[in-house]
This record gives sequence, C-alpha cells and structure tokens, in this order.
Amino acid sequence: MEARSTFHLIVDELVSSCLLLRDMEGYVMLHDVVRDVAISIARNRSFIVRAGMNLTQWPNVEHGNCKRLSLMSNKITCFLPGQIEAPFLLTLCLNENSGIKEIPSDFFEGMQNLTTLDLSCTEIQSLPPSFSCLKSLRVLCMDKCSCLVDISQIEWLKRLQILSLFDLNQIRSWESLRKLTTLKMLDLSLIKVSAAASFPAKVISNLHQLEELRIIGRIFEGDDDVNQIEEDGDQSDVGLSEIACLTRLTCLQMTLTSECKSQGLPSYWENLTEFIFVVHSNLYTHTTYFALRLFLVLDTFLKKHKEFKKKMFLQLSSISVPNWILVLSGLTNCLFLEDCPHLKSVEQLDPSRTFDNLKLLSIYRCNSMTHLYSTASCEAKAPMYAFRNLERLDLNYVHKLVAFCDGTLPQGFFQNLKSLNVDGCSKVFILIPCDLLERLQNLEILVVLNTRNMEKLVQLEKSTTNATHSMSSYRPSFPIFPKLRELHIHQCPGLTYLLPMRVLRELKQLEILEISRSDSMVMIVEYENYEDEGIDVDQDKAILPRLKSLDLWLLEQLMSFCPSRLCFDWPALEYLRVYHCPWVNRLPLHTNSAPKLRTLHMNQQWFNGLEWEDESLKSRLQPLLQTKASSLRDWTHPIMNLLKQ
Repeated sequence: MEARSTFHLIVDELVSSCLLLRDMEGYVMLHDVVRDVAISIARNRSFIVRAGMNLTQWPNVEHGNCKRLSLMSNKITCFLPGQIEAPFLLTLCLNENSGIKEIPSDFFEGMQNLTTLDLSCTEIQSLPPSFSCLKSLRVLCMDKCSCLVDISQIEWLKRLQILSLFDLNQIRSWESLRKLTTLKMLDLSLIKVSAAASFPAKVISNLHQLEELRIIGRIFEGDDDVNQIEEDGDQSDVGLSEIACLTRLTCLQMTLTSECKSQGLPSYWENLTEFIFVVHSNLYTHTTYFALRLFLVLDTFLKKHKEFKKKMFLQLSSISVPNWILVLSGLTNCLFLEDCPHLKSVEQLDPSRTFDNLKLLSIYRCNSMTHLYSTASCEAKAPMYAFRNLERLDLNYVHKLVAFCDGTLPQGFFQNLKSLNVDGCSKVFILIPCDLLERLQNLEILVVLNTRNMEKLVQLEKSTTNATHSMSSYRPSFPIFPKLRELHIHQCPGLTYLLPMRVLRELKQLEILEISRSDSMVMIVEYENYEDEGIDVDQDKAILPRLKSLDLWLLEQLMSFCPSRLCFDWPALEYLRVYHCPWVNRLPLHTNSAPKLRTLHMNQQWFNGLEWEDESLKSRLQPLLQTKASSLRDWTHPIMNLLKQ
C-alpha cells in the first residue's frame, strides 16, 4: 500500500511537469515526443520497447543483456522456435496480444530471474510447464484472458506477491491458489458466476499475508447463508469468516447480497484505508437480465470515481439493515444507493446521522424516499451537523422526493457541495428553498433534468407567520451561488421563468447556461416583482460577465430573456445557440455585445426575421451564423457529457 502511494505521488509529479498526460478516465499516457525520448533513454539501460508496432512475430532482438522487454499491444501469433535465453530479464509484457493462443512449453526456462510478467488480454488456454522455472516471479497479471481454463502451474510460484486475475470466466479449478502463501495482493474481480461456483473452501483464509483482496463480482454469502456446492463428493463453500481472518488487510473489495444475515464486523475493517463493498439483492442473480445488468453496473462502478478510496454500492431489499452495513456506510466517502424500496431517508444508514466522511452520494430509484434527511421527528435528537463534507449529490428517479431536508437544516448541511444533479424527481416543487440557498456557497455545477412539477428553481423568500413581514419583501443578505460555473435545465415544464434578476446579478462566475425542452418557460428573468427589485440598467446589462456559452432550444413559449428590452454586455460570450424558440423576436444584445463571439447557431429564416437595435449588429453576427440542422446527439451533448462524469 505504501509503495502504491509513493508511485502515485511520482505520477502526479510527472503529470504536473507535463511529462505525463492524464485522460478523462484517470489513466496516464506519454506524449509521442516524450515517449520517443523515454524509449531512447531506456534503450541504454537494457530496456527494449516494441509496443504498439503491429508485430505479428517475435522481434529479432538481443535478449542476453535485456532487463525489461515490452511487446504489448501487438498482433504476435508466432514465438521463436526455441527457448529464449534471457538470464537478466526482470520484466516481460505480452499483454494485449490477442493472437497469442499458446506459449511454447520451454518458453520460460531461460528466464529464471523474471520478477514481473503480464499476459493480460491474450487468448492462452493454459500455462506451459516451464512456468515452474519462474522461482523469482513476484507479479503476475492475467486479466481478461477469456480462453484461460487451467492455472494449475501457478502453484510453483513460491515468491509471488501480486496476482491479478480480473474478469476470468472459464477457470476449472482454483485449488492452486491455496499454495500461494506469500501473496500480498489478489484480484479476482468480475469473475463470472459459472467460474466462481467451484471456488473451494478455505483457500482465501489460507493466504495469511494478504494486504489487498479484490473479489468484486464474486458473490460471498454470510456464514448463515453459506454458498455450498457438491462437486464429485466434495463440498465447496466460501463465507465471510474466511475473509474476516485476514487481519493484515488494508484494502478490501468484495460483493455480498443484501440478504446476508451476518451482523458482525471484524474490528480491523474499520481501519481499512481502502474498500469497495457491493451489496445487492438476490434478484440480480436469479435472471440473466439482472445478472448482466449488475455486471455492467459493477464495471462502471469500478471505473468511475477512482479518487475515492472508500466506496459502497447498496441495494437493500429488506426493511432491516445489518449492523455491518451501518458501520461501513458511516465510514464511506462515496455511496451509491440503487433500488432500495424501503429506504425513506439516507440517515437510516448512519447511526451517527452525520455522514461526516461522505463526499459523493448517488441515489437511483429509491421509491419510498421522500426526504434525503429528516430532523422533524421528535423521537430522535437531530445531530449538530450533517453532510458537511459532501461535494457531489446525484438524485436520479427518486420519484417521491419532495425536499432535501424535512425540518431544520443541521449545521454544515451541504456547505461544501460542488455539484448537484437532479433527474426525474417529479414531486419536487421548489428545488432550493431559501434556508438551503444560504448553504450552497461552494456550488459550481447545477443540473436539473426531467423534474416536471418544479415551479421554482430557487426560493428567495423565507416562510414566516408574521403578517408585517411579507414573503415577497424579504431579501436575503448572503451571497447567492458565488461559485456557480454551470447551470443546465432540461425538460422542466413547470418552470415559467429561470431565476429572479436578484439572483442573476450575483452569478459572476457562471460560464455555461443551457435551457431546453421547458415548454412553459416564458422568460429567463422572473417577471413577477421585477419592478420591485429596482432596475439599474448599467448594473443589469453587466450581468453574467463570464458567460461563455448560452444554449436555448425547444422553448416553445419563450418570448424574451427579460421583461424589459434590456441588452447585455456579455464580454466573454463565445457560443450562442437559439433553436426552436418561435416567439423570440429579439436577441438581448447591443452593438458592442459579445466581442468574443465565435459561433452562432440558429435558423437562417428566423435570424432574418429578428428585430435589431442596430443593423450593424446583424452584419457583425451574419458571418458567425451556422444554420446546419443539429442531430439528436448535438441537441443533448452538453447534458450527456455531464451525466457520464
């Protein structure tokens, strides 16, 4: 674990110095020029790299003094006729050569000092007899070897410390794992059910040196629900007790069913530095459809949000929640809830009711949930604070949700929230009430989709019973969305306007504004009380000073941006799209507006029929006009990109 942390620090330094490039999924790569220089330097240190060169045969290279040999990502199908004499070879990478179906029987006899071997994504069916010569091997990767059925030769690897067998589905016997007592890391994730069914008992518990164990996708039942299978008279079973005895674990990733009856939790699990627990309903293993869906969900779950070290994915089919789930959910910093039909609020999962460690919370189709959190009950004393470290909240198809909190907001509630995504929550009428608005000082991204009954995005008025203090006259004194950068609204037919001018004046960091398919929206700026807010032309035309992209489409009732004929400066605007807004007859721009505008998307005929403050503005915008009809993908791409994050 310490070595991995050190490695990640080195990678971060290389990324910071631009020697490595990081992609959207968190992987790193070398720029072509840097790669060529690195290969040239490595060649002088007995490194040979022939990766990604479309090789079909073993290259003609000198193996005698070679220490590291990489032939990954080629099309090799043919090996050298005899064994390779490479007494100094330490690392051999043959991964991603799908043409490799068989390795010569004596291939490894001349590599007795090999310490690292990668055979991932090849089509080998078994390991050659010469595998027994690899007495010094410490790292072996055979991920996604879809044809591999026999791994019995690994029992000779007495010094092996890291073994990765990710996504194997045809292994006939796992018995050879029992002898790998020096293992420190074992990855058996996403093994298909058919392969895991023959997993023998007391194999995992025999690996006393294990520090990291990954078995996501292999279903381990609790001790009372132990999985027992008769094969040739032998009983095979695997239970939680086997894993519980591995006291050196610092990283654990595993799958259980929500019907697991075990209540106990090994005390050292609370000290795990990294964990992923996937708890799902047995329903997902009873049919092919649900089993496949679970597999896809797990694959996505493993790939996303790698920055979080303590993650849980929960499907809870019963009303009662086992104690071990309560303990772990209180420790997690990334929690996914899906299809929990009896869960009425998230607080049921944390005895302390604080969720102090939680940074990401995603809820999908929990059909009994009316509030995310509740302090209204007199039976339980409300905690001092809750969700104070939460940074991202995703609510998807929580159909009965009416509000985030029922009762008084705890201290720190959403104080660090940066991203809020709400999709398909049809019972919500006011998304952000005034008391919550004050807490969202760090919100950067707000996405609201398919929330059909929402009438207000934010409410500025505080509810009060004092007749002398009317709701309409209340004006909040705190900053409103001071860090908001992106605002996306899609299919919210209950909205007649987006925000009051009072709010828009404060969105000084907003860069992206997208509104679409909201059939009742008449204006972007709230018409009601507009005059009461006080009109300052110089101030109001300068709103949204950092807006770069404005996207308005399929707004059938939209008439204008604001009640007056006010035009805006928008000095940073680069992209403007207005499509299928038939009642809009004027753009909110003046002659000197949007000096950085580069792209203007709209229908040519509609553009020609617009009213203009000055014909010179029309002349300036005409060359920027793009009238090509957009595809469905073009209509939805900003939102879809957000949902993929």
